[in-house]
Amino acid sequence: MHMNRRRLFMKKTMRFGALLFAVVLILQTINISTVLAYGAEEGISSTLARHNIPWAFVVYASPDFRAEIKGSFNAQSVSLIKTNDDGWALISTYSGNWWVYLIENIRFLHQNTAVYESRGGRPVEFLAPQTVRILAQEGNWLQVSTWLGSRWIYWHTAEHQPGRHLIPWRFITYLEPDSRAKKQETLLPQTVDVVQIRDDGWALIKTPRGDRWIYWRENMRYVEKTVSLYDSVGGNPSGEIGPEVISIIAQDGDWLQISTRFGPRWIHLPTTQQPGERRIALTFDDGPSIYTKRLLDELASRGVSATFFVLGQHVIANPEAARRIVEEGHEIASHSYSHPNFTNMNAAGIRSELNRTNDAILQATGTTPALLRTPYGSYNSTVLSVAAEFGFPLIMWSVDTRDWESRNVSAVMSHFADRNYVKIKDGDIILLHDIYSTTIDAAIRAVDLLLAEGFTFVTVSELLGVRYGTLTPGKVYTR
Repeated sequence: MHMNRRRLFMKKTMRFGALLFAVVLILQTINISTVLAYGAEEGISSTLARHNIPWAFVVYASPDFRAEIKGSFNAQSVSLIKTNDDGWALISTYSGNWWVYLIENIRFLHQNTAVYESRGGRPVEFLAPQTVRILAQEGNWLQVSTWLGSRWIYWHTAEHQPGRHLIPWRFITYLEPDSRAKKQETLLPQTVDVVQIRDDGWALIKTPRGDRWIYWRENMRYVEKTVSLYDSVGGNPSGEIGPEVISIIAQDGDWLQISTRFGPRWIHLPTTQQPGERRIALTFDDGPSIYTKRLLDELASRGVSATFFVLGQHVIANPEAARRIVEEGHEIASHSYSHPNFTNMNAAGIRSELNRTNDAILQATGTTPALLRTPYGSYNSTVLSVAAEFGFPLIMWSVDTRDWESRNVSAVMSHFADRNYVKIKDGDIILLHDIYSTTIDAAIRAVDLLLAEGFTFVTVSELLGVRYGTLTPGKVYTR
């Protein structure tokens, strides 16, 4: 009796199991058929896998270049969810599933771009931000297909790799890689830690206030004052920009064609020393000190710029003076932390001095220096090698006032002029020390004399930049 019941139960269970298996099999078949039919209808490949995208790319909310941009990524391997025959693909990212355009011979232009009929010459038209198809490439020149026909553009590639790099111009930082984002701070030329570099020119760097984005291209320039915009070279002003970082499209002498929110415009920005102009650089070592505030007040009242080669330990003791140096348009540079003779030290000791000085300046001003003057002006092959590691050119001097020795106003002034003539010449770099009250008195008197003689005071970077362009790390400059 019990055996019959047990057999009957097992038969019913097996029948139910077989029925359940058949239902699952039918459902899977329907599901697969539906997916395949959907894929055929939508033009989607039924074979999805990992795919390597060998360039930086932008992702969109939908498969349309007019859709919202959801992010940008460096070249990497991605997981494909589905692909369309028109080149669009849905991929999985850490921030969600977004669309990317996967045709290999395309580039996305992120700003107004000059178009040329042939490589070089003057631009004939401009393209708004858009995707273009590449027909050919010669170096940085790309031949692209546009609505104008076949044209050439100059494509600035990201030539650097992440690491420590010298940014040789003033630059603006942003929280996001978008020039429309809120500006965070303007930093002086300096060596920075670059975390990430994108093909569209944006780079992520480390700053004392956290990671920030900068626009990093060789065709960038920082405009330090408000300048007029022109529709053509020599035309009538049509607006203003600045101070800000600009992107240069083309150049005609002192006229620069730049990309602006109004479209391509021209500005007049002299980049060379004017005929007959005599430029000199005042430099002050060993500060800041209790006398630096008075010096800064006097320089500000006369509109004169100078370069301060500071000691890290004195920056810590006088952070307000260091901050004023930067904020009032002067140049701050490294003179070591504690003023040892570098030629008596090994490379590790020199690195420690420079790192501690960089940290002190960074903490006080939010910037790091781009120039180095070694204590006593001493250097050897080890010093030059370490300076090159830090991106520092070595700045010496052409006029030594020996103010540290005499501590006498008249004696210091004798190096600027005597009764009959001014001794200072165009291009001179003048050595002073802002740790003596007599030096401050002499410097003010010398500035008034030289202004009356028609000299222009500039920073060391401005003085040498006109003569040499970008300064070479580890190289010694005296004038």
